[in-house]
Amino acid sequence: MKYKQSSLDALQNFVSECHVIRSILLVRHEVSLNWSQAYTTTRERTKAIEEAYAPYHKHIEEYWFERVQFLDVTLRDLELMCNSREVFSVASLVRTDEKEYCHLPVMNFHPRRGVTLNDLVEYIEYVSANRKGILLRTDRYFHYIGFYLLTHDEWLKFLGKMLIPFIFVNPGYIGYSLLRGYCCIRLTAAKEVKKITPYVIKEV
Repeated sequence: MKYKQSSLDALQNFVSECHVIRSILLVRHEVSLNWSQAYTTTRERTKAIEEAYAPYHKHIEEYWFERVQFLDVTLRDLELMCNSREVFSVASLVRTDEKEYCHLPVMNFHPRRGVTLNDLVEYIEYVSANRKGILLRTDRYFHYIGFYLLTHDEWLKFLGKMLIPFIFVNPGYIGYSLLRGYCCIRLTAAKEVKKITPYVIKEV
């Protein structure tokens, strides 16, 4: 795994080696300031409960990429399909050769102040039972992709395990994922917010 490799390149490497994956779901959606960024105090947040659900209600375009198509796509291809406020994300949902739906273990981390990178790595290794994956850097925090597949029931347990020590994840992200039926992490960047293309910083 190359340091600073894009999340798309790293994921394509995994898919090329995981021959049971037949297709993978990418989604195009608008990005904006997170609710916790826009409303910073408890009082502001209690007055903006409805706005907390805005990401769930935003329109999302879903694209199922067949295996060969996904392995051939480039960041530039995806960027050209987006306007200045949109990005492409990979969803956790994949289809296998057995025509079953499985999940990639992906996560968006928002560690609390005082949590170190080593703390985060140890937490990931505990939840993943030391199965192979990568940690990615974003504008503000971190993303994770595990290089293995989960059944739907295993995915629910994965989310639960990630959520219990809540100093690492934003509970809202888990909530959005449960409502949608899959997790999402970005592949591309936008012009105004989410300006950095996620890149690999560590194998875990």
